[in-house]
Amino acid sequence: MASATRQLKTRRQFLAASRDLGLAVLGGSLLAACSSPSAAGSHIYRLGIVYVNGTVASKNAFLGQLRKLGYVEGQNILVEMRDAGGNADRLPALFAEVIAWGADVIYASGTQTAIAAKLATVRSHVPVVALMADPVGTGIVNNLARPGGNLTGVSLFANQLAAKRAQLLNEVMPDLERVGVLYQPDDPSRVSEFVATVAAGNVFGWETLPIEIRFKEEIPDAFEHMLSIGIQAIIVPTDPLTLTSAGPITSLALDYRMPGMYGDVRFASLGGLMGYSASSLEQQAKAADYVHRIFHGAKPADLAIQQPARFEFIVNIKTANVLGMRLPPSVIERATDLIA
Repeated sequence: MASATRQLKTRRQFLAASRDLGLAVLGGSLLAACSSPSAAGSHIYRLGIVYVNGTVASKNAFLGQLRKLGYVEGQNILVEMRDAGGNADRLPALFAEVIAWGADVIYASGTQTAIAAKLATVRSHVPVVALMADPVGTGIVNNLARPGGNLTGVSLFANQLAAKRAQLLNEVMPDLERVGVLYQPDDPSRVSEFVATVAAGNVFGWETLPIEIRFKEEIPDAFEHMLSIGIQAIIVPTDPLTLTSAGPITSLALDYRMPGMYGDVRFASLGGLMGYSASSLEQQAKAADYVHRIFHGAKPADLAIQQPARFEFIVNIKTANVLGMRLPPSVIERATDLIA
């Protein structure tokens, strides 16, 4: 009997020890899991991203900057991305989706997107980081230094760059008289940029004419119209429509032998004569940095609208040769890159 009692006691001790060991192993695995950024107990940041018409390059650049800041999707950040495909009327519904999803911060790329983001977050006050052409001129914020409210971001310096582009085009074509500005008139920032271009052109004695396009299909007719009214050169601001139509625009400009100054350097790489813009990589880095800071407690109202410090100027020598143009050395020397 005593032997049986000892055996039963030993068995109970063994089972108890086994249970304790099992719990210890389980506890260790739970601890390891909880220490992983993707664990249910960890804080995972939620980022909503909305484009009116985003390019693959811009999307990759922004997400690449977030990765450099230590964010790994599925581990310490979740991303919901929406793209209106060029139809700004879809933006309110897209913002409603990312807000309902529970975004901690929203990144709104483009002026039309920023305006829609401001309207969409009036009640929810979800912080917004936006990439905007002219945040004060379009009424998105009242003050660059202290934007207030729930929206901050990066200015593309559009109106100031419009004057610089006009200056460079005038240096290349000092006898220029009639210039067409090809742009999307439903984008408020592009209207503001057109006005700035007209003001700059007045200094050089240009007649600066608006060439409005709303759909990609209108671009060939726009070039026919420019030829018929004696347009000698074009300026093409960057908006979702012109950027996604960069190939046809630069191709037609060559066909019609029409020198162009473009608001994004990527046009020059596709055959446009010149492109001058703020550094895209810098813009995305600044925007990603603000997302990071807001995730960690910064208030959009206290984050000044950032302005570009680096600029890119690409000149396509091959296109100049096709057009029979001799570019001044002073212009070529200032180029950050040449396509020859």
